[in-house]
Amino acid sequence: MSNLLKHAERELKLIGYDGTDEYNNMAKDAILELINTFAKQGHSGFSANYVSNIFHKLSKFETLSPLTGNDDEWNDVSDMSGEMMFQNNRDSRVFKNKNGVFFINAIVWNESDESAFTDKDSKMYIKSFPFTPKTFYVKVDKDRNILDTAEYEKAKEYYA
Repeated sequence: MSNLLKHAERELKLIGYDGTDEYNNMAKDAILELINTFAKQGHSGFSANYVSNIFHKLSKFETLSPLTGNDDEWNDVSDMSGEMMFQNNRDSRVFKNKNGVFFINAIVWNESDESAFTDKDSKMYIKSFPFTPKTFYVKVDKDRNILDTAEYEKAKEYYA
């Protein structure tokens, strides 16, 4: 057993993946299968970081290069009302309608360390392509008044 696999098993056990919970057992098996494959590939320090960073992005459906805005990146998701709506097939959080192209998670509002949310005001329009969507985390109070105006201004500058 590789040192990486031993490390993974020990760490998983410390957070409760000890064989007593069915869901944790399934997750543990999946995690250890990935770790085992990774360990068998024999990465050095550089390639391990490189491969794991790219894998991490791809496993979360993130893009590796900027969106182009080309026609082949869009799927028609128009509804029965006839309003034109397209969804980007490289980043499903990006949409295009008659008003332009927008990112629905441009701003995540943070009420506290435990509470964050998105709403209709989280959407921001994209200036031009190529484009890399970016999420800004803006602190608000319980009444949703913006507390972090500097971060909010950065978001408005990044987007249209």
